[in-house]
Amino acid sequence: MHNYYDLRYQNFIDTGRSAIAAASETANNYLDVKPLLKGKKATRAERDTAFWNSRFLTALPTEAWKTEVMQLALTQYFGTNACFKP
Repeated sequence: MHNYYDLRYQNFIDTGRSAIAAASETANNYLDVKPLLKGKKATRAERDTAFWNSRFLTALPTEAWKTEVMQLALTQYFGTNACFKP
């Protein structure tokens, strides 16, 4: 099965965007509550799982993680119940 966010990232790369720009656009998709699954919005847990298990994240340059949108994505993720809160 293909990961929505990996496909979006690759599409942005294929249209000539840099890795940093493609990562930012893909993170915007994540933050904008995409994708739709069978006509319905994916749950937050489904989006979190899909985005944070995307292969493209492992190959990003350090500069990509310094962008505002990637920091916002991290902040949102760490604010979820998916993370351990003592």
